[in-house]
Amino acid sequence: MVTRQAFIELIAPIAVKLRLDNSPIFPSVRIAQAILETGGNVNAWNNLVGYKVGSGVLTPYWQGDRVSASTWELINGTRYDNVPSDFRTYPTIEAGFRDQDLLFQSSRYVSVRNAKSPGEQTQALQNSGYATFKRMD
Repeated sequence: MVTRQAFIELIAPIAVKLRLDNSPIFPSVRIAQAILETGGNVNAWNNLVGYKVGSGVLTPYWQGDRVSASTWELINGTRYDNVPSDFRTYPTIEAGFRDQDLLFQSSRYVSVRNAKSPGEQTQALQNSGYATFKRMD
């Protein structure tokens, strides 16, 4: 387990580098999201954004490796713990962040890409449904 400061010092340079490479994600948003998703700990699979396998389409940054882990889901406002899920695994933290940037190129995330401030971007992430939230109708 690393300290919160050590976690930030590890990922901040990556977040800044990606923003300079035209990532749509503000470094502060990327860092905050990584803390929320991981509790400030680097997992062995270098997926600090909670990116699940989903449709399983391979990318230049994700070649199909996965890990099964328990997580929690929010369904119709009720939290369910110990929900089994498959998460993408990456060779590096940077690869995981770059794969997330590819995800954010979809039309679903246009408001995330167009956000003019970190606050606007975090609201856009929530509004777009990135965070764990499932509605069962």
